[in-house]
Amino acid sequence: MELELAHAGREVLLVMGALLPIVNPLGNAPIFLAITSWASTDVRCILARRVAVNAFALLIISIFVGSHILAIFGISLPIV
Repeated sequence: MELELAHAGREVLLVMGALLPIVNPLGNAPIFLAITSWASTDVRCILARRVAVNAFALLIISIFVGSHILAIFGISLPIV
């Protein structure tokens, strides 16, 4: 059980480390503000929350399904 938990922790850190440069939240903040320039602060908060929930769901799905998809194509995780 402890070995599985350690393995899951490493995978979570690997996914977070791989996705953070791609998502780039600090770099995308001005883009989000420019796209939602028409919106009030309340609407921006709602949109930002929706984006965060969708990104979190995508991350969770990637953690549980991503390695299986890579296995289908014969790609190992260290190669990625």
